Amino acid sequence: MAPTWVVSILGLFTFDVDVVGKRELVKMRTRSVSVT
Repeated sequence: MAPTWVVSILGLFTFDVDVVGKRELVKMRTRSVSVT
């Protein structure tokens, strides 16, 4: 088992990447909608 601080840092990092990825997806979607 990895230490809890490693797990929490990894969890925060993956959560951050997930949120940023969703935001970029929404941006791309709205941009394609506004272009058409």
